[in-house]
Amino acid sequence: MRSIEAIESGCILLTTNKDLVNYSDIPKESYIILDREHPVFPNIINASTFKLSDSYSLKNFLKEVIFINEN
Repeated sequence: MRSIEAIESGCILLTTNKDLVNYSDIPKESYIILDREHPVFPNIINASTFKLSDSYSLKNFLKEVIFINEN
C-alpha cells in the first residue's frame, strides 16, 4: 500500500521488488528497482515535480507542536 501511495503522490519509488515490472498499470518512470546486494542510488532529486503545501513543512509542524506565535 505504501508503494502505491508513493507513486500516486508523484514520488519516484526506490524498491528491491523485481515483480513490479509485471504491473502494466504502473509507469516505468515512476519507480527504480535496486539490486539488493549492490544498491546504487541514482540522483533523483529533480525527478519529481510533486510538492507538498507549506502547511506540511517542518517549520509549521514545530509551530503546531510548540505553539509558537509569530507576531
